[in-house]
Amino acid sequence: MNIYCDTTFFIGLYVAIDTHSAAALTEWKRLDCPALLFTPLHRLEVRNAIRQFEFSGDLKPAKVKEVLRCLDEDLADGTLLHQGLDWTGTLRHAEHTGESHTRNTGVRAMDLFHVAAALDLRAELFLTFDDRQLTTARAAGLKAVLPKATR
Repeated sequence: MNIYCDTTFFIGLYVAIDTHSAAALTEWKRLDCPALLFTPLHRLEVRNAIRQFEFSGDLKPAKVKEVLRCLDEDLADGTLLHQGLDWTGTLRHAEHTGESHTRNTGVRAMDLFHVAAALDLRAELFLTFDDRQLTTARAAGLKAVLPKATR
């Protein structure tokens, strides 16, 4: 199954102090720990978000290095499936999706890009903790889930 996660879901999986950690891990296990699509955008956003935990003082430098190393290991062993994108095509797709849905959902541009990327990669499931992105993803035709910790 092709599963696309937005950055909030990945942070929940990899950073135990995140408010979504329990829900992300529960959902991933419920799905039987599948491989997850991982784009160059994820690489930038997820890794930078992890570094921001060091900036805010929520993670020590050694823990940041450990989490980044775990990401690299999961890319190497196939837990995360690196997927390239046609950036121009995906940006156009995101603009078209925004034209159709932003007036109703209020979704942000980067969240539109994730929805378009999931569509372009033919994701069968989209996981997010962002309500507006969830609504937009569903409106755009994706099966989208906002995981709950108490399943």
